[in-house]
Amino acid sequence: MDQQPAACAVANLAAVNPTAVKSGGVWTATESYTITNAGSEALTISGKAISLTWARPDADHDDMVFTAIVFGNPSTTDNFSNFAPGTKALAFPAHLAGTAATGETYAANTNTQTAIAAGGTYTLQLRWQYKKKDTALPATPNVLTKLCIAYTIPSESTTTKFCNIVGQAASTNNPNACD
Repeated sequence: MDQQPAACAVANLAAVNPTAVKSGGVWTATESYTITNAGSEALTISGKAISLTWARPDADHDDMVFTAIVFGNPSTTDNFSNFAPGTKALAFPAHLAGTAATGETYAANTNTQTAIAAGGTYTLQLRWQYKKKDTALPATPNVLTKLCIAYTIPSESTTTKFCNIVGQAASTNNPNACD
């Protein structure tokens, strides 16, 4: 009898409202997510896929662009050059240079990420920038609409699993694919 694949080891999180700080004429909005491994095995994430989808919250923020992800362990940052709204195909470090979407590339990052221990946590920070004179982002809609990560576990080391962290659909493909 075949063993059933392990379920998604990470719970879905509610999208958080970004915090924004102004430096000069540029606002930087940041959303932080703490991912908890609820499984019984470590999650290997280094070099694995991250998919995220974002949208500008309103017409007042029509110059907003996605600019960075800060990864948690060890702390390292992938900086992006003005990524437009939509779905982005990225990767946890260590990774080669890649393409997030048509015309949007990112540089290599050689900082290998430590596996998320069973019961452990990992933090991701997502950053956007905008230059309008708006002082606050609206509470809704949220900038991030979907965040999905890929990982492997030791007992199924050749099977990549996926967990929707934010924006999980009612009928989900977890852990077989992002939905």
